[in-house]
Amino acid sequence: MVPIGEQLADWQAAIACAATLPGVDPARLAIWGFSLSGGHVFPVAARNPRLAAAIAQTPFADGPAATRSAAGHQKPLAALRTTGRALLDSLGQLVGPRPLLVPLAGEPGTVALLTTPDGVDGDRALNPGNAYP
Repeated sequence: MVPIGEQLADWQAAIACAATLPGVDPARLAIWGFSLSGGHVFPVAARNPRLAAAIAQTPFADGPAATRSAAGHQKPLAALRTTGRALLDSLGQLVGPRPLLVPLAGEPGTVALLTTPDGVDGDRALNPGNAYP
């Protein structure tokens, strides 16, 4: 589970801290986020009207809608394998082994969180040549 409330509190703390740094003009602070943190930009900017800019790059702004869309591209066997990996990882936390990682994006039918037809395009653009596996 993603601790959204804690992440939003971190944004508030970072903005408050940045405004106090030497050489920083608090009237020129900007925030930027990508994907999930891009979705955070909206409520953070709404709570901080003194921000000079707020940039949301490919924001994850509507979880239920994105989940419905992505689920429409998921193949049943791949969904079952992904769920099995998540359950094994949850059980593994009790005994402390390394986490079972799942790729963020993959081809349709593979074990990955995002298997839409264009899902790997973003990964390829952000990580050309798989330099950061």
